[in-house]
Amino acid sequence: TAKPPLKCSLIQPGNCLIRVDTFRSCHARVGLGRLRTHCTRPLNPSNPTRVRVGSGGPRSMEPSRIEVCQSTRMTAMNDSLQDKGGLFSTMPVPPDRTVRAPDGSDVRILLGLAGGGMAHFELPAGQVSRAVMHRTVEEIWFVLAGQGEMWRKQGPQEQIVPLEPGVCLTIPWGTRFQFRAHGSHSVTAIGITMPPWPGDGEAIVVEGPWQPTVPESDK
Repeated sequence: TAKPPLKCSLIQPGNCLIRVDTFRSCHARVGLGRLRTHCTRPLNPSNPTRVRVGSGGPRSMEPSRIEVCQSTRMTAMNDSLQDKGGLFSTMPVPPDRTVRAPDGSDVRILLGLAGGGMAHFELPAGQVSRAVMHRTVEEIWFVLAGQGEMWRKQGPQEQIVPLEPGVCLTIPWGTRFQFRAHGSHSVTAIGITMPPWPGDGEAIVVEGPWQPTVPESDK
């Protein structure tokens, strides 16, 4: 599949960008602490800007040579939203699951932007998910209710942590993970997927520490 053409602009010293934090598909991601959606003062050209290029890790680059590229898909989405009267969306959590995740948990799909999507996950009491690994996305979870455990493994690093209300955890790209719900209450969590979930084939079932008990995922 051919990649969509890119719309590129050069960031020069003193430039102030609006909504740069929404551009996920970039050759270089600018990191100046936290990028604000609205800037009220020019950037300081005397400080090198930190960027991440490919998988080579962060390095310094002069601000005058950073190029941010926005896909035409993002441009079209913004144009479409503006045509409808605004960029804001609001919704309640659906009462029933939207889909069953590849790991077997119930998913209620929430809202998303170009950089990521949000969903509500629920694993019924006493159930054990399938162990999976994502091909392209990474996630941040925040546990809302229930008690359980999460297993994560990437390379030589392996960890099992408790799941309980108030716990926030990351699932970096390439991490194998599995979770289970203890007691008589479901484990529920809010998850942010970055970039947005691409569809079928994203999750790969792998071997985990526990025997899964969940039903087959939706096709």
